[in-house]
Amino acid sequence: MKDLGIRQGSGAFAVPLVVMPDAVYVHTDIQKVEPPEGMETSGEVYQYHEYIYEPDEYIQLIGNENSTLKEKLAGVSDELTSTQMALVEVYELIGGIES
Repeated sequence: MKDLGIRQGSGAFAVPLVVMPDAVYVHTDIQKVEPPEGMETSGEVYQYHEYIYEPDEYIQLIGNENSTLKEKLAGVSDELTSTQMALVEVYELIGGIES
């Protein structure tokens, strides 16, 4: 991964992810900006922080993030089940449904 810093470009590249055959560009903090004074443009100008990855490197990054999210989701699911069971116990303690 290379951090290319703050860059400016057209709306076509001012998107979060640009996938090319030999590189993956990740853009963050995308903002529309005024073009530099004295520089005429044919379209809108955007500013963004740009990172570039080799395709295999980006696939590995996404795979690692996916694994981390799965682990976190499993933990949250377990916590939710415990909370639901505790609520059932509280409900039963206060008498449940009255007929």
